[in-house]
Amino acid sequence: MKTRIFLLVLLILSFFVTAGIPRFLSLDAHWSSDEARWLNRSADFMSAVKQGRFAETLIAYHPGVTTMWIAGLRTFFTEPGVDVLNLARARWFIGIIIWAGIEIACLLLYRLFGKWIALTNFAYLAYSPLFLAQTR
Repeated sequence: MKTRIFLLVLLILSFFVTAGIPRFLSLDAHWSSDEARWLNRSADFMSAVKQGRFAETLIAYHPGVTTMWIAGLRTFFTEPGVDVLNLARARWFIGIIIWAGIEIACLLLYRLFGKWIALTNFAYLAYSPLFLAQTR
């Protein structure tokens, strides 16, 4: 029984490492066309939240509030701005949330369907071009 628990813990840790490697290397590598806009929006959004001016949190006409919340967390650790440090921090926070979400989804799939379906879905989620692009 102890061997099985040890193997499960080892498998989970290897999932964390495997899913994290492509997300956290070179976070400041390149800029996409709209990242400067989202860095400004997330800083404005978090500033309005911190000051209790909730009417000013309506910044974008489409549902980008999740990005603004997560990328806005960087404003607690660095001065907001449009530079490489802010880009890397915003990507780091987004990567952490997606990384944890993939792990939680795989654990739930393991409990529901077993190890093979969980492993297969882990591979699809961890290396999904959409999720990698969102964190890169």
